[in-house]
Amino acid sequence: MPEPWPAEARALLLELLAQGEAQVPVWEALDLAGVVTRWFPEWAAVRNRPQRNALHRHTVDRHLVQTAAMVPATTPPGERAAREDLLLLAALFHDIGKVPGGHDHSATGARLVAPLLDRLGLAAADRDLVVLLVRQHLLLPAVATTRDIADPAVLRQVARAVGAGEVLALLRRLTEADARAAGPQAWTAWRARLVDTLTARVAALLALP
Repeated sequence: MPEPWPAEARALLLELLAQGEAQVPVWEALDLAGVVTRWFPEWAAVRNRPQRNALHRHTVDRHLVQTAAMVPATTPPGERAAREDLLLLAALFHDIGKVPGGHDHSATGARLVAPLLDRLGLAAADRDLVVLLVRQHLLLPAVATTRDIADPAVLRQVARAVGAGEVLALLRRLTEADARAAGPQAWTAWRARLVDTLTARVAALLALP
């Protein structure tokens, strides 16, 4: 594939990723044929890699594919999905930093995914948004389940990390897709309620003039 990717090729990749569960066997066939690692050499480090967390039901690479498959189902009822293309890419690559010897996989993933997105031909602003989603993909569940989400200082910290309401909305959807792809114990009603409460409070803070 030429670098950067032609717009048509990028659009076809996103069209595949947008098909929900239907894209999983197609992606697996491409992977088995060696196409995925030719497109994205970074994929080789997570291919068939076991998870450290017992909540995960899939290997790292399969979890990434499943997370992308879950994205369409996270669209809020009655709302038009915004920047679904960037969310799909963030879902597909959010754990690309789970490489041997890695410690903070979110930070590692953000570092690895930036040049990958440049090869895909993303505009700089779009690339930076996906990098931010990858870096912060654990932020909402981590804060919601371990911090006092009624504390204004905690809310300001999250608001500074995401920067804008549009980014927060994408991060909320990525959080759900990631958890649902991991397994039923990762997205309980209790966890969803905490994440939604945190998201609503941060959204209100970001909406202030």
